[in-house]
Amino acid sequence: MRAIVKVCALLLFSSMIAGQAQSAAILLGGHGDTLSLLQVEDNGSISEIGSWSYSEELQDPFISPIHQIFDLQAHPTNGMVYVSSSQPCGKGDIGCWGNARIDKFSVSGSSITHMGAAIKFDLETFPNDAGPEQNQNSQLSCSGYVSEYVVDGVTYTQVGDQMPSDFIFSTDGTRMYIDDDCEDAVIILSVDEVGDAEFIYMGGSTDAHGFAYRDGLLYHGADVFDVSGDTVAEVASGGHGTEQMFLSTGQYAYIRGGGGGSFRIADVAAEVITDVNTISLTGGGIMDFATADETTFFLGGRKQIGLVEYDGTSLTVLSEEAVDVQVVSTEDYTSVRGVEAFEAGGSLMGVGAAFAVGPDETFDTNGSQFIVYDLAGGSISEVGSFAATGQARSVLLLEADGQTYNNYTPSANSANETVPVPVMAPWMLAALAGLLGMLGAMRGRRVR
Repeated sequence: MRAIVKVCALLLFSSMIAGQAQSAAILLGGHGDTLSLLQVEDNGSISEIGSWSYSEELQDPFISPIHQIFDLQAHPTNGMVYVSSSQPCGKGDIGCWGNARIDKFSVSGSSITHMGAAIKFDLETFPNDAGPEQNQNSQLSCSGYVSEYVVDGVTYTQVGDQMPSDFIFSTDGTRMYIDDDCEDAVIILSVDEVGDAEFIYMGGSTDAHGFAYRDGLLYHGADVFDVSGDTVAEVASGGHGTEQMFLSTGQYAYIRGGGGGSFRIADVAAEVITDVNTISLTGGGIMDFATADETTFFLGGRKQIGLVEYDGTSLTVLSEEAVDVQVVSTEDYTSVRGVEAFEAGGSLMGVGAAFAVGPDETFDTNGSQFIVYDLAGGSISEVGSFAATGQARSVLLLEADGQTYNNYTPSANSANETVPVPVMAPWMLAALAGLLGMLGAMRGRRVR
């Protein structure tokens, strides 16, 4: 009988182990005015384990119902994550851009802690000091003035038209470079020891989104700016870019074109960029890309996503999939503006931040989601999604396969930790029931 008891205990323990779910990754997602900590399980399911909202957490009259997060960047030295936000443009009647700010956050476990504003593009920081005829700030032409909008009897105030769509830090973290959509220029800020930012200079011409930084040079597609002296001097003009990064090999991956373009790998010697290979997707322009191994690239774009392989000399499209998150079908399209890729248990996975362009500024009818994809074997399969609010535009990898990234501090229940689930396989339940029945019968015979 002791043997039977041991077998029962072993079956019970085994069933609990089999029912445990394992977390594959943790990511930070920006949608509307909300930051969400998103946990992805190894089966592709995705859930929110923590959140922070501008409208709920800050008593700021300039946070309107359409306030929108645009970019997420980890600081290279101070351990914080920086978030740029403003109003979107062309959505409803509550202004266009403006009320811009960049904030600091500490991200740990399932908690997102606001560490204060690094800089606000408000009248206190950028007053109307350019003279009565110009009605603007002397440093930034898109700051220093106020507009008011009345919607359903409610008056909304918009300060300036700044829109810090993308930004990046210098390697030592003492400089921040903003690609501002209103100025269409590079804004240089200094960053002090507590992480706050102060204006230094504005110059150059951008007309797209984002930068890569290396050795005092800003790379913007095939355009290159020398920012080593805290000014902006264009040293190469080959065309604007939407997203870019340097690979560990020294090569340069980037998207050529504003508002979506082609994906390219290039050799770089200082400011000289020489394309090695170029690919495009059939559905529309490419908006963002991510890679876990620098050989397979996950692409997000207008109307579709793609998977591309790079062998060191050429790019090959492995798979493409259409994306549509519209709740109400219209002639508008879905845009996948932010993507991340990561290894989970030896398998490649990706997450895309997607929203459907349309007239509804709340995106209740347009649709907005964080979508999980299985990218194993060169194919693309949707395996999970999380309904977002506002525009789901940005996503930042924090932890995957036991490795942490982008200033994330894990907790005991972070990624790669097993989470018990009270479920037993049916065959184990039947076997356990049978053994317990046998045990009961034997005990009955002994009593008699």
